[in-house]
Amino acid sequence: MSVELLKSYARRIREKLRANANTPETGLAPDFQTLVTDLLPTLPTVPHLIVSPEFNNPGVGRPDIALIRQGQPARAFIELKAPTKLADPERWRDAHDKRQYERLRELGAWATSNFVDFNLFARGVELGRATVVPVRALNPDTPDATANALIDGHDAQPFLDLLATLARADAPAARNAQQLAELMAHSARLVKSAVQERLEQLREEQATGAHPLLRIRETFRNVLYAHPEAGGYPATDFDTLFASAFAQTLAFGLLLVREATDAEVGPNAWEHMPDEHPLMKGALEVLSDRRVVGEIGIGFDVMRDTVNSFAREILTAEYGYGLEGVLTFTVSGQNISLGPGERCFIPRGAVFVRKYRVERNGFDGPLEVQLADRQGRHLQGVTAAPIVVPAGQSDFEFAVVLPPWMEIGRT
Repeated sequence: MSVELLKSYARRIREKLRANANTPETGLAPDFQTLVTDLLPTLPTVPHLIVSPEFNNPGVGRPDIALIRQGQPARAFIELKAPTKLADPERWRDAHDKRQYERLRELGAWATSNFVDFNLFARGVELGRATVVPVRALNPDTPDATANALIDGHDAQPFLDLLATLARADAPAARNAQQLAELMAHSARLVKSAVQERLEQLREEQATGAHPLLRIRETFRNVLYAHPEAGGYPATDFDTLFASAFAQTLAFGLLLVREATDAEVGPNAWEHMPDEHPLMKGALEVLSDRRVVGEIGIGFDVMRDTVNSFAREILTAEYGYGLEGVLTFTVSGQNISLGPGERCFIPRGAVFVRKYRVERNGFDGPLEVQLADRQGRHLQGVTAAPIVVPAGQSDFEFAVVLPPWMEIGRT
């Protein structure tokens, strides 16, 4: 049966190329989609999948075809290239193709095809390559009978085996915190790359500042990174800094919601952000806007799938994250104890409130309390509203807002 399906596929391609020798890959893509749709039910131990024509959808970094299980996000993808190009991404020379290859390497299961060859990958590792049909079978000058004979004599089993492997791709489940960090890094790099390329496209299109992604960029620039060079970042390449901040903020926000709710995060995850993280709630709401999500292709869906696919318990003491006993620090001769459930680290994107007692030494007047640091490279976006401690009062609370993109390990 698969041989007849391959013959039908090759015939459709030949007919299109006979009508127009320069038919682009988008014109041939529906025929490859049909082939995959028809072949999947014939493959062993392959779940029922929807073969989605992503080539019809906008968004940077979106491969041409996605394989989707009912009610689940896409976890397997196929990127198509014109028959005049190679299916091996290591040999892609076009600048756009090279950038695309860097994004594809962050996906857990993906393949490339130029309608003749088929290469399968798991992130940056090639799992195998095979021939779909002989190259002459797609040549518009090849008679139909000759093309059919070529396909009859071709061993398509290697291709069918690779396609079945791709179709069995499952959720990116992490078994421990280290694996979770690695998976989140892959999805964050995917988002970062998509944001950067979309910004380049908008610049070429001379888009106005009213564009949703550009508005967010300008907000980051004017409010959080007014002087990026003060923080050690190049002022001439703000797009790179913004894309990194975008991806990190999105990842951290989704993780916070997942940890707090112990439920899968959806497109409106920001609505379930704990009240103790008001800044992160607002940031996640903006980054999750459907218009913005549509600009970054599959990045948002891949990141949500990663966050939803790990066991929440790996972030608890049972899996080595946290304390079982009491940890004691000695600071300036004073012992400070840290017990189970307590922590000495403040998550980025949170509002940290601490109680203080001032030694007045005989002064009873009002006191103004504010951040001591002034330079951006020290603050890294940290903000705090000055407060006044009333006359005669020694105890007070001071709140500091920590941005979600600040450097980890700051003191």
